[in-house]
Amino acid sequence: MKSSKKGGLIVLFVLGMSIFGYSQYASASQIEVSITQSELLNENEKGSNYNISTI
Repeated sequence: MKSSKKGGLIVLFVLGMSIFGYSQYASASQIEVSITQSELLNENEKGSNYNISTI
């Protein structure tokens, strides 16, 4: 393969990944959650478990 073809493929790949990454960011930034109640169920050295109520 010629070097210009390889460069073009790399540019297309980076452009595609950038568009995909931005679309994921835009989708995630629109998520809203309101927590109305939170209750600690148990806690250990690995973490905690909560019972959470949302709207």
